[in-house]
Amino acid sequence: MSKYTGRRITMPALLLILVVLLVPTAYYTGLKTASQEGEATVTQTTTVTVTYTQIETVTAGGTQQGQEEGEEIGFKLEKGLLEPLSWESVDQLLAEISPWGPTPLYKTVGPVTRTTIQAIPEAAKPGIEAPAAPSPGEAPGEYSRTNVRVEGVDEIDVVKVNGTHAFIVTGDTLYLVKAWPPEELSIVDKVGIGDLIEGIEKGIVMAYNVSGRLVPAAGIPSWPWIEGIYLHQDDVIVVVREGAQWGLDRVFVVKYRPGTGVKSTLWATGNLVDSRLLNDTLVLVLNQPATYPGARPLINGEPPSPEKLVVTGTPQAYVNVVAIDVRTMSYTYTGILGPGATTIYMTANGTLYIAQSTWQGPVILEPVVIPGTKLGVDQLADMVKPAPRAEPSTMITRINPLIGEVEAHTIVDGRVRDTWGMDEYKGYLRVVVDTVEWRKVRLYILDAATLSEVSRLDEIAVDEEVYGVRFMGDMVYLVTFRRVDPLFAISLADPKEPVVIGYLKAPGFDDYLHPLPGGLLLGIGYERVDRLNSVRITIYNITTGGAPEPLDRLYIKAQSIWSPLIEAPYGYRLLDINMEKGVIAVPIVAYNDTGKRGWETMRGYAVIEVNTSKPGLSLKGYLWTGPGESLVKAFHIGDTIYLASTTGEAIPIMPMPPGQQPEKTLIVRAYNMDTLQQIGEARSS
Repeated sequence: MSKYTGRRITMPALLLILVVLLVPTAYYTGLKTASQEGEATVTQTTTVTVTYTQIETVTAGGTQQGQEEGEEIGFKLEKGLLEPLSWESVDQLLAEISPWGPTPLYKTVGPVTRTTIQAIPEAAKPGIEAPAAPSPGEAPGEYSRTNVRVEGVDEIDVVKVNGTHAFIVTGDTLYLVKAWPPEELSIVDKVGIGDLIEGIEKGIVMAYNVSGRLVPAAGIPSWPWIEGIYLHQDDVIVVVREGAQWGLDRVFVVKYRPGTGVKSTLWATGNLVDSRLLNDTLVLVLNQPATYPGARPLINGEPPSPEKLVVTGTPQAYVNVVAIDVRTMSYTYTGILGPGATTIYMTANGTLYIAQSTWQGPVILEPVVIPGTKLGVDQLADMVKPAPRAEPSTMITRINPLIGEVEAHTIVDGRVRDTWGMDEYKGYLRVVVDTVEWRKVRLYILDAATLSEVSRLDEIAVDEEVYGVRFMGDMVYLVTFRRVDPLFAISLADPKEPVVIGYLKAPGFDDYLHPLPGGLLLGIGYERVDRLNSVRITIYNITTGGAPEPLDRLYIKAQSIWSPLIEAPYGYRLLDINMEKGVIAVPIVAYNDTGKRGWETMRGYAVIEVNTSKPGLSLKGYLWTGPGESLVKAFHIGDTIYLASTTGEAIPIMPMPPGQQPEKTLIVRAYNMDTLQQIGEARSS
């Protein structure tokens, strides 16, 4: 532990002292002041540990306090990637370019986290009751799966179904719902966030190191909420986000087995960008601000090896990639120090592509352009200091998360809008970008292994922005929009010469595109019709060899209307698809002026019949939540469609601190899919 060196108090230190005077002590967790016992201590039980991690004071260009003798400072060039020789090298780089300068700030990475759970009898520990296995011949067969980017690569969701039961997340609670048969619809059990992660409600403590002793400085409020879940064999994989000030966000992964309680927990620092589950491996991608020298990535309280970190540009953030084997909860770490990640794409074979789009300021290092094998901190700091940019650029990094290796990276001009803008096929990575300043749309085709450019298609559209993208084998269908809706069909059969084979212009636009059987494409977007706003659903014929041909359109109109499928981040996961019955359910929120009563808000799903043999669309009806309820999600099992909602906000825009969250009731309603007649309802107590 570093000794106090008598340096004058810096501005960050002065600010923190002010925070101490203002922040209540209710968030202190297990720290005792130096005057009480001479040194900070931690109260510990057999199943709980607390880890304190120091943020060391760094002298720019000098030696870090506490640096081990003989530890090398600098960066090496390996396969075109810059790797730090030590964590102290990273600390000194951050000190060189940090606008705050060196800081004596320390933090604890509390609160308590469960690390080892011994077998506890079911009656002795609260938790969700294990769902009973259906008898032979009882299971309905077809049921909802999360609508995902890549078939076989699962994505996080607020509702997961196993065929008879639904696991539903509402902010700080996980519910188990017996959903099938619908006559037995009931909420079997629930578990709160405090039961999943013991002590998470207690907040975070920050402290100073004074003469080698940790002294409490300030309590930092934190607000945890359940982001979503995965199902893996008999376990529920719960992903919990803990938001906090000072960039102290964390993400917890809890492997929870109904009937026995929590089995194991892992946590990592950073704010969740996205995640994927492939077979037995859960991959988290997190952005952690590189605000202060020494604010290192942590996993279960320990920093990973600096050998797993590469520097790719102005160090605004650590992009922490944590691949977790959910059978054992062991993990592999890969890190990028540069601009923050904006979106990710994972292939069915486990290759991960991370896009880091920057609009202005951050510098992105060109791969394999730095001469020599080693670079000093001062040299690298000069290269990565922020500088103005004429237009946005995106760094794309290819990672093998299972072995923790960065395999390649490159830079393309423009921004990648979301996960649909990247696609790997037959050894090529295809990327669609647009530029914010000049509103130009272009397509890159890269060698997937090296990310070197093979070809590009410039100015597909000018004065337009990218909205919907769908890659389908040798084709990509692309929607741009500003005034009208060009839907482009682009052939990628010859990767060296991509070509636009046709485009369709029409009012409005499609934001989401989904393939259907029989050479059909489904588009969901907006259009103003008859002086009313509308959510528009379209079936296109894409076998024409040219421009897509609209075969049928359905308009859902209101004075004001929008769809969470389009507007919400990762809203495509809210779409429920049952092609066995030829039915889709699209989430909508509509507002209508009722005169003296004001505006009426209606939340729910439009249930639509999709005929692919004689292409057409027909509205079956609507499933609405009750007055004052918030929409969670629709799902189906067999011939029954369900609507889950809550009283109050299901997922608050700004999660509240523990103890201040309003009470919510989960409501699940069951409907006959053919008639949409309600046949059941269950409410939580």
